[in-house]
Amino acid sequence: EFGTDSPLKMEVEFQINSDNIDMPKNSTEYQDYVCSVAIRIARDIFALLPVQKVVVHATNDGDDILSVCFDKKTFSDLKFNFIDPSETLNKFQHNMNFDRDGFKCIERIIN
Repeated sequence: EFGTDSPLKMEVEFQINSDNIDMPKNSTEYQDYVCSVAIRIARDIFALLPVQKVVVHATNDGDDILSVCFDKKTFSDLKFNFIDPSETLNKFQHNMNFDRDGFKCIERIIN
């Protein structure tokens, strides 16, 4: 789902279909998968629309597990061939709680 109430930003929510992902839900690969989907969504939105911010929310079984606000300036400086998806989120305002048990429920960024 996506929408906006401002011409300068787009907000996107996506559902992780964790039943169809063949990796442990507490692995760093799973964390990188979720983060890379969020980055890909932002990349596509920035390529298609003249917005300055893209806010992405990831949900799993109705719980918010990731919320990140990508700004266009910082995003455009990323070298996509060389990033670690989970570490890249540290460059942006984000809420994510991931530990040895996997993702925990978080509060959405309101921006």
